[in-house]
Amino acid sequence: MMELNAGSIRGIVQDADDLVRNPELSLMLAVLEDAIACYHSRGLGPRDNLTLLRRQALDWLTREDWASPFSFANVCEALSLDLLATRERIMGRVRAQMA
Repeated sequence: MMELNAGSIRGIVQDADDLVRNPELSLMLAVLEDAIACYHSRGLGPRDNLTLLRRQALDWLTREDWASPFSFANVCEALSLDLLATRERIMGRVRAQMA
């Protein structure tokens, strides 16, 4: 199974045309891409606290939260992504490196 990164997530979203027509879905995809980048410790600027960003991304990725509209679970559902498979693909590379 291929690892997901911020650049490859767009390729697996089922309804790419919906992203163009639906700003909420576009925002959800941007939130997911940012979390992936933070989890893989790719900061956006020299002042980013990569350790903190990674910890926050890990919390977001692993939290079972269906109440918050922009939770990982709801973002996956809105983008027609399998929650567990997406989580495993995002986190897979880091886990493999730790082994």
